Amino acid sequence: MSQEAGLRCFILKPVQTYIWNDVYTNIGHAQYLSGNEAEAQTAWFHLKGQKDASDKDYKQVLEEDWQNLEKSGVVALKAFDKARVWLAGAW
Repeated sequence: MSQEAGLRCFILKPVQTYIWNDVYTNIGHAQYLSGNEAEAQTAWFHLKGQKDASDKDYKQVLEEDWQNLEKSGVVALKAFDKARVWLAGAW
């Protein structure tokens, strides 16, 4: 569902770049959790060098998102470990 919502956002013309980045973040998460690691990496890679609305680097944003999802029980602990390895090398 978050992927569908994210894809719909691409037809809109956002005012702020970080809105696009939030869409890429959510699409990446949805793809990763669906087992589509390459598609997730493609979405997340759009975030390289970008900052969110509070001037936080998206590398940190992704890690915090993953930690929150794991700690809350939405996904299993260490569910994003492969993504973390990718992120460490991609950035």
